[in-house]
Amino acid sequence: MLPGALLLTLAGLLAVAAPAHADEFVRITDSADPVPADTSYSYAITHTGLYSINDAYVGLTGAAATITGVTSSRAGMRCTVTSRTSVHCNGGLGVDDGTITVTVLPTAAGVVTVSAVVIDCCFIGDDTEDTTVLRN
Repeated sequence: MLPGALLLTLAGLLAVAAPAHADEFVRITDSADPVPADTSYSYAITHTGLYSINDAYVGLTGAAATITGVTSSRAGMRCTVTSRTSVHCNGGLGVDDGTITVTVLPTAAGVVTVSAVVIDCCFIGDDTEDTTVLRN
């Protein structure tokens, strides 16, 4: 298992034990749904917590798709595409609210699911979003 996938799995297990309000600070939205295969679209993962982001993990599952880019609205956050289907962002110090934008290129029809886990000092929040990909 890839390190990013393992962390997403572990964080997902931990999120189950987190307080119910922990997920209120992480939201994912997609730019279009449905989208045709071979057409890029993006996901916005928004953090609106009270505390600085320590780490964020984003992963894709489902229909064939590749992460082609990642940006952050906060200068202090460093984001890296760690594999074709995963991203890791590190907030460093003082990165509070912000948005991580992940660009995806789907190559097959089906459903692409993005999962995000955001860890700050006190909470683990997570969210998922499905996007339907149509045949060309």
